[in-house]
Amino acid sequence: MKKDELIDRVAAGHLPRRDFVRLLSAAGLALTTLPATARQARAASTDNAVSFTWSGYDVPQFFQAYIDKHGKQPEMALISTPEDALSKIRGGFKVDVAHPYSSNVARWNEAEVLQPIDTSRLSHWGDVYDVLKTLPDSVDKDGRQLFLPVDWGRVSIGYRTDMVKLEKSSWSLLWDKSLEGRVSMIGDPAMAAPIAGLYLALKDPFNPDEGQYEAIVNALREQRDLSRFFWDSGANIEQALMSGEVVAAPIWNGSYAIVRGRVRLSR
Repeated sequence: MKKDELIDRVAAGHLPRRDFVRLLSAAGLALTTLPATARQARAASTDNAVSFTWSGYDVPQFFQAYIDKHGKQPEMALISTPEDALSKIRGGFKVDVAHPYSSNVARWNEAEVLQPIDTSRLSHWGDVYDVLKTLPDSVDKDGRQLFLPVDWGRVSIGYRTDMVKLEKSSWSLLWDKSLEGRVSMIGDPAMAAPIAGLYLALKDPFNPDEGQYEAIVNALREQRDLSRFFWDSGANIEQALMSGEVVAAPIWNGSYAIVRGRVRLSR
């Protein structure tokens, strides 16, 4: 994502500022990813389902029930960034199930690429926490489920302990002017804005008032000038941290495990 694009989206109010805070406030900086069913039917040339997902989620272990029933794994198409995924679907790329972030729900719905999910056919639907069933924009005006959670995790700051010496970890590391060009911010406004709120020590960084919202935008503008890039995928920031191109960034818990297995990383 271009760095100015994130600032513009936050400033324009594209950050979901409503009930998504119920989940985030309870679970820290949580990221919930959701499958979405595309309105277009799958390509007529195949009788196999097409899953549009992220690298790492395309392994057979995630689809064993499907394999047992159909004798093969679904066809896999990999997402590079959320924006690219939506652009491809709007352009006619035909998939059965897609895997955007929870913060992408509203934009995908506005783009009219979704159709309701019949939850009566989901054997584990009763095991899903109610708060995850009612994420913002996941249910349409008629009460039909457009999205459902398949996984979630936390976002924390990760940094190279062999390149950065700290007495205490802090989100302010991303605003450290001595690290200009060596830090990276997450490109999702729904994650970047609360991080800026934490940096500003707001009482409730997930639900800022109008004055605080302006302060968040200004803090992100300040951080933008220090960032090497704004990242959109786990693989993107993992490679940058492992190579040393970036020494500190907000990362997911899965990325932390991957990078720590190869370099000296802490969070």
